[in-house]
Amino acid sequence: MKESGFTLIEAVVALAIIGISFAGVFGLVTISDRSLQGAIERERMKMQARQIIETVAADAVGQCSYTGSWVTSGGQVSCPPFSKTDLPVSQRMARWCQRMEDGLTTVKGDQRQIRVRPLSGSQPCSSSQSSQRVIEVRLNSGGGKSQVVMKQVVYVSP
Repeated sequence: MKESGFTLIEAVVALAIIGISFAGVFGLVTISDRSLQGAIERERMKMQARQIIETVAADAVGQCSYTGSWVTSGGQVSCPPFSKTDLPVSQRMARWCQRMEDGLTTVKGDQRQIRVRPLSGSQPCSSSQSSQRVIEVRLNSGGGKSQVVMKQVVYVSP
């Protein structure tokens, strides 16, 4: 007499194959999610860097005052204090630092840096010089996993 159906061994083998398949799919979803989060973080950093460069480029008189750097310590960015009595440059830098701390993954050792320098030579930036300047914004996040460096050359006349 011939019976139809599955044996217990066939059912266990089928469940094992399905379980391994689900584990593989779950692994791919996890990797995809991590990659997506990294891309979102890089886009946030690019947007912030563009905003900083546009603001610094528009402020021809105060460009040389924007050079500054912040390094995280213990997972917190040590931003300069914000005061309404500060000069506009100091207020902007404090706001940028706070915005970056709020919107980015912060790990010990992350850096946020704004640098304004002459295009050629090693002399420091001077507001009395008529020259070309390089505005450089360097942001890294997530322990160096995500990094954005943007530079723009601007011409400044006295």
